[in-house]
Amino acid sequence: MNILLIDDEPAIRETLQLCLELNGHTVLAAADGPAGVRLAAQLPDLILCDVGLPGLDGYGVLAAIRQLPASRDIPFIFLTALAGPDDQRRGMSLGANGYIAKPFTQRDILDAIETHGRPPPAGPGSAAGAEPPPR
Repeated sequence: MNILLIDDEPAIRETLQLCLELNGHTVLAAADGPAGVRLAAQLPDLILCDVGLPGLDGYGVLAAIRQLPASRDIPFIFLTALAGPDDQRRGMSLGANGYIAKPFTQRDILDAIETHGRPPPAGPGSAAGAEPPPR
C-alpha cells in the first residue's frame, strides 16, 4: 500500500517510515503541511497526518485534500497528542477516518492501516475478484 506520512518530528517520521516499509508499504514522507498537500497529488492509498504541523496544520491539510476531487476519498488518519473529544470531533467533522493518539504502538498503526486503508485499484492482469490463495 502507498502511504503518505506527514509529521514534523524527524524521529517519529523516520521511525514510522521504517516500520511501514518493513511491513511492505511504500511511504511518501512530508515534514510540513504544504509539502503533505503537494504529495497527496500522487494519490496515496492512505494518509497518516499529525495535527501540529508547521505551515498548515493537520486540519488544514485534511480540508485542502478533501476539496480536491481526485484525493477527497483517500482515507485520512490523524496521529496526534491532541486526541481529546473536541479534537476528535473537529477532525471527524472535516472528514477524518480515524484518530491515533500519541504515543502509539506499531500494532496501533498497522491495525489502523488494515481497517481504513483502501486497496490499490485493480489493473490489467490483477487478481481482482479472484479467490485469495489458501493459507
